[in-house]
Amino acid sequence: MSMSTSTETIATTFLSTVRAHPQMVALRWQDGDEWKEWTWQDYADRAARVAAGLAGLGVGPGDRVVIMMRNRPEFHVVDVATMLCGATPVSIYNSSAAEQVEYLVNHCEAKVAILEDDGFLERFLEIRANLPKLQKIVVLESTVLESSKGVSDDIVSFSTLLDASPVDLDQAAAIAKPNDLATIIYTSGTTGPPKGVMLTHANLSWTVSSLVSSLPNIEAGTRTISFLPMAHIAERMVTHYLAMGYGGEVTTCPDPSLLSQYLGNVHPQMFLGVPRVWEKLHAGIQAVLAGDPEKKAAFDQALQVSARVHELREAGEPVPAELQAGWEKAEAEGFSLLRSLVGLDACELAFTGAAPIPREVFNFFLWIGVPISEVYGLSESSGVITWEVDKVRPGTVGRSLPGLEMRLGDDGEVLARGPNIFEGYLNEPEKTAEAIDTEGWLH
Repeated sequence: MSMSTSTETIATTFLSTVRAHPQMVALRWQDGDEWKEWTWQDYADRAARVAAGLAGLGVGPGDRVVIMMRNRPEFHVVDVATMLCGATPVSIYNSSAAEQVEYLVNHCEAKVAILEDDGFLERFLEIRANLPKLQKIVVLESTVLESSKGVSDDIVSFSTLLDASPVDLDQAAAIAKPNDLATIIYTSGTTGPPKGVMLTHANLSWTVSSLVSSLPNIEAGTRTISFLPMAHIAERMVTHYLAMGYGGEVTTCPDPSLLSQYLGNVHPQMFLGVPRVWEKLHAGIQAVLAGDPEKKAAFDQALQVSARVHELREAGEPVPAELQAGWEKAEAEGFSLLRSLVGLDACELAFTGAAPIPREVFNFFLWIGVPISEVYGLSESSGVITWEVDKVRPGTVGRSLPGLEMRLGDDGEVLARGPNIFEGYLNEPEKTAEAIDTEGWLH
């Protein structure tokens, strides 16, 4: 694959999509009973204003901005606006307790924090005295701020950022350089405190262009749902960076418990779920089937027919006419209806990652006609190392991204080297040296 993307950044990728598809829908969300949307032009106009507002707060190249928000359109705007200042957005888990927030904000030396509401603000106020580098806290929706009783002047309303006169997009998009940090992803910290994975614009832009070139069926307007934490590389890559790369239409779902109703509204064409999500969908379908033993028996039989068809196809063997007819009947009378009930009837790319998925759950979706595949990667590899969508073999995670090198270490460990491999852990040279060897292989 050509390395001509090396001059690209996430900011220039965003700008070229805005220029190519200004009037296409970029972001959708539910507001009460109403569905609302922003086009790429709306998205860019807001990002340009917020970037000017952030610059007014002193945010510039090399600075860090911490974001604590649920999945909502403003998250995307704030993240892009931060990059348009040449700064680095750092999303932290909404579940983080006050002492975790304190560690992360201080570790990345954030200058500004942008929070969704008073609940998150309370956590910050609890530890405010311990955040010496943090200069301003911006809040999207705040009753505390509106009453302005005893709130210090370092807390500002998001609306004041939106009121700024917009930066020039072309100039702003040129500020960040390919080797600048586009984000820092904090690992869960199962062993000791979380590590800050430094990902550059070059890492992420290369990964986006590699995915766009290797995934079929994605084009401007391809629908997807954003519902997993944006502090995690998987969601960030798919519904934020990748969506910018091809002009995707992203519907934000603020709470994973609302996912089934969002699936029914959006009918996504691309859908990422961690195994737990697929397990819950599977359990829900099984519960419905269990209510009618006769239907369940017929369904289970149809599933076995589909399993056999998939087995033969996978082995590259012909499918006997009788079996094919049985499968077509099952598809017409059962599977297609089931997919539309779940909201996966338009899905052309479905995938699971971040943890192993139970084989029976994976097979179930494959057999009912959901084109599911597994993806493997780490935060340290910009989220993706392997992915195969055409020749899915259940229980395997596909082949390496085009342009990425892979080999097995002496002990069978998977090693990867390429433009998507991270710069290292923030302020932790020893841990970085353990992860990336002198030849550039990620262990």
